[in-house]
Amino acid sequence: MLIPKSKTFPYASRRGFTLAETTAAGLLLIVALASFAQILGWVAGERRAFERRRLALATASNLMERATALPWDRLNDDSLQKLWLSGIARANLPKATLSAEFSDEKDDGIESKKINLTIRWIGSHGVADRPVRLVGWVYRPRRKS
Repeated sequence: MLIPKSKTFPYASRRGFTLAETTAAGLLLIVALASFAQILGWVAGERRAFERRRLALATASNLMERATALPWDRLNDDSLQKLWLSGIARANLPKATLSAEFSDEKDDGIESKKINLTIRWIGSHGVADRPVRLVGWVYRPRRKS
């Protein structure tokens, strides 16, 4: 229905949008899409970083399990230096390094061996990510009497 023109509402019969309104809506849409693209990129980067960290933690857990499964008398620095990163970890963790440290401990007459495993890698921006560290203890088996 058309509203007749009057002196108080000279543009009352106008329909649609003006060029200024269309331009403003287009600019708002462009800003919203650009913001969405930036957020999407940030989320993808965070997901990759999470997957790398998860892989490093799983690798450290597997290596710790291998180390603690060694017999008491064979658990030493040499046996820990034989541990290595899997091919999947080396392929997905840029410049990944594994360090394994070993120490003998005695607390209240109970002998134990402490194992420290650390996996380090370079993150997506060329800066080292926080390393994954895992510590385990192996206790001397009781002697059968």
